[in-house]
Amino acid sequence: MEVTIAPAPPRRAQTTARLSGGYRGSDLLARLVSSPRSRPTVDLGLAGGLRAWLEDGIAEVGDDDPGRTDPWRTHHGGSTTGRGGTSPRRALVRDGTTARSLTLAHRATFGVRDLRAWLTRAIFRLTVVQGPLRHPFEDALCAISVTEHGPDLLDAVSRLRAGERADLRAFARARASAISSQWHPVPAAWLPRTGERLQVPLGGGAVVLRATADLVLGRPSDGTASVCLVRLHDQRRDQAGTVQAERARRALALTETLRSGAPPWRVASYDPGEGRLSCDDVGRELLAEAVRDVLHALGRR
Repeated sequence: MEVTIAPAPPRRAQTTARLSGGYRGSDLLARLVSSPRSRPTVDLGLAGGLRAWLEDGIAEVGDDDPGRTDPWRTHHGGSTTGRGGTSPRRALVRDGTTARSLTLAHRATFGVRDLRAWLTRAIFRLTVVQGPLRHPFEDALCAISVTEHGPDLLDAVSRLRAGERADLRAFARARASAISSQWHPVPAAWLPRTGERLQVPLGGGAVVLRATADLVLGRPSDGTASVCLVRLHDQRRDQAGTVQAERARRALALTETLRSGAPPWRVASYDPGEGRLSCDDVGRELLAEAVRDVLHALGRR
C-alpha cells in the first residue's frame, strides 16, 4: 500500500497553503491518507530555485553594513580559535525562526515544562508505531534515555521531589490516553519514521537549517509528492503560538524539499493538549514564505 496525503478542500487565496482551522476527531491518522490519484507532480527545478534564492539572500546579508550584529556577522567576522587563525562560526536556523551560533555549546537544563514536552513527544512517537502504552511514564523515559539529551533529562527527573514526579507520571498517563484515543498505529507499509531530524547546510556550511518531524509517512518521491510530515506543537495557545506552529510547518516543508529535492505533499502540526491537527498543503506560496522566514531570521529584511 502506498501512503499519500489527503487533498485540501477548496480554499481562499492566502499567503500560504493553510487549510481550515484544524481537525479534531477520533482518528486523526485517517485525515492524512487518501487515494494517490490526486497527488501533484513534482517540479524538478523547484528545490534548486529555492536553494539559489536562499544562497543569494545569505550572501546579501553577509555583504551588509559591517556594523550589523545579527548571527550572520559571526560567520563573516570569524572568531579567534586555536593557534594562529580565525574559525568562522555557523548560524543555526531552527524551525524557521531563531538564529544563533552553532559554536555556543552548553549543558542543557530542563524544568518540569520541558520534561512534559519531551514525555509528550516520546509517547506520541511510541503510540503511532506500536499502539497504546501500558506504562507511559516508564516507556517514554526508556525511549528518551537513548536520545542526545537523555542523560540530562533522566537526571532532571531524578532530582524532582516525590510529589512532582507523581504529577509528571499522572501527566504522562493522561497524555498517553488522549493520544491513543486519536491516533491509530501506522501500518508498516506506510513506512512510518519518528523523530526524524532534517538538516540542510547553506552558504558553504555557514548557515544550517534544522527542523524535526515527530512522524514522517510515505516513501521518497517517484515524480509525485508522496511524503507527509507531522510535528507536535504543545506550546502557547494564543495567536503567537499559532504563528509559531505555522512557521514550524513551513520550515519542515522547506527543509524536506531542499534535503530530498522534492516537496512533501503535506505538513501538519498536532496539539495533543487540544487534540487538534492543523495541516498545510505544500505549494510554491508556502515554500516561498518559508524562505522569507529564514532570511528574516538571519537579519535580511
